[in-house]
Amino acid sequence: LQCVTNAYPKPTITWKKNNIPIFVSLMDLTYNVRNRFGKDLDVGMVFLSDDGTEYSCEVMQGSTVVTKSVILRVEPDAAFTLFPQPVVGVVGGKTTFTCEAYGQSVEVLQWSVDGTNVTADGVKYSVVRKGKRSALTIKQLQLSDGTAKYRCTAGTAVKPNILTSKSAMISVLGEITKFNDVAYDIGRNVDDSFSCLFTAHPQPNVSLQQDGK
Repeated sequence: LQCVTNAYPKPTITWKKNNIPIFVSLMDLTYNVRNRFGKDLDVGMVFLSDDGTEYSCEVMQGSTVVTKSVILRVEPDAAFTLFPQPVVGVVGGKTTFTCEAYGQSVEVLQWSVDGTNVTADGVKYSVVRKGKRSALTIKQLQLSDGTAKYRCTAGTAVKPNILTSKSAMISVLGEITKFNDVAYDIGRNVDDSFSCLFTAHPQPNVSLQQDGK
């Protein structure tokens, strides 16, 4: 941070952090003050917790005090704020994954299926990006889509894989392909059974109900 003054005679310049004067110590390398066109403040270590810190330069000339301040904004190189989550879809339908990242190195958001980058053809896959949020929609769902692993990566055009999210999957529901409707004979003391076959991936929980219960 730089504090430049053209006052004469030479004024007293004091740096403050959140309105508390900063004292430079040889035992503490966090701060260093250098004289160059006034006084420069070097902040040796910056952490995410420093985001929102106010640094001010106070220039005192006699009884006159002038102060200028700046708010420090700290962004990580790259970080996810929204991860792809498991979703549910039905055969023939569509479903959507969403991811969001932020940071100075987030220029590109890319989706992949089982390690292969997705090409948004508008038929099977479509991608909508708004700012640093990206939504992948998978259309014409098939049961085989339930075996795939979907990931979102974030980075720059030169290095697109700085961050890679955990994989997320689709639970694809199919249809009841077989259901045996049994007719009971009144008075018969016979054990009859129902058979229900349902297609889905992964394997669903199937239950039989009587009168909706």
